[in-house]
Amino acid sequence: MADAHASDSGSSFTRAFLPGLILGLVVGGLAGAFLPDWVGGPKLDRSKVVAHEGPYAPREGEGEAAAADEDLQKLIDEAKQETEQAGDAVEEGVDKVKEGAEKTGDAIKDAVGTAPGDQP
Repeated sequence: MADAHASDSGSSFTRAFLPGLILGLVVGGLAGAFLPDWVGGPKLDRSKVVAHEGPYAPREGEGEAAAADEDLQKLIDEAKQETEQAGDAVEEGVDKVKEGAEKTGDAIKDAVGTAPGDQP
């Protein structure tokens, strides 16, 4: 009994859904291919289209964008300079730490060498 119900649902799937899907895809594809040309209206004659060459009036806000770009470039340049300065400061700090470590090592060697047990 369960097998009969399963075969009925399988046959209704192949009898109704698949043909409807295929028909919908075919009709939709044809409509998408031809309908825009029919609805689109008249086409422009390419020989009558003239490109504007030469100066133009700046659009609203265009000058502000150029000023913002300049400000941004200034910020980038300042950040690069500060980064270079910070890198130099870090290198100087590393050199000072190395010098301090050498002095500390020398002081420890001197202190160990002059211990009361080390004297002849």
